[in-house]
Amino acid sequence: MAKNPNKKAPSPQQKPVSRAMDKGPACLGSTRTCVGCRESCEREKLFRVGLGTDGQVCLAVGANGRGCWVHPKRTCIENAAKRRSFERGLKLTPGPTPVNSSALISQMREFLVRRIATLISIGLREKSLVCESDFVVNIAALSVPLVVVASDATEVASSAKVKQQDGLRVEPQAVRLWGSRADLGHFLGRSEENALLVLSAQMAAKLVSSIDCFVGLEG
Repeated sequence: MAKNPNKKAPSPQQKPVSRAMDKGPACLGSTRTCVGCRESCEREKLFRVGLGTDGQVCLAVGANGRGCWVHPKRTCIENAAKRRSFERGLKLTPGPTPVNSSALISQMREFLVRRIATLISIGLREKSLVCESDFVVNIAALSVPLVVVASDATEVASSAKVKQQDGLRVEPQAVRLWGSRADLGHFLGRSEENALLVLSAQMAAKLVSSIDCFVGLEG
């Protein structure tokens, strides 16, 4: 094919614009609507629900096919089940009984437990997370984005919160209770551990999000 002599070559400063970006954020699918409260928000703040191989509505993270979205909050899940919003979102004919919200909540809790365990394992491997008992500096003197404290180590949690109130360098909202001493110790090959210090802001954000979601599913 002959080249058009009148066509100018792009300057080095010019960059190609992708078709997806050219169509705007709606094309990128960055937001979704919760079927429980009808609030639109970032997709990362919602859980995807779909239809399982047994024909039951279930958690469908990363699955293909038709799906709908719901906040990982007990109120949103129960409201969506009561109002038959899952069936409408999945284009299903409502059955005689609503979706089992308790089973869906259990699936989400199990998923979050696995996610948190994976994040802690990655953090330990990448040295972005250390156990409190191994750290030579007092916890109050650290500028750390997050401290994960065992739920049965209340004296550690209380101490961390007091340090925040005293204006020391543990950042606000940086304490989360998770698991037991035995649970945290399991990741380290020990019998128990009181607390884990998260040194990476990115890792801290992921853990805070997952732990808060888990708490939001509690009764």
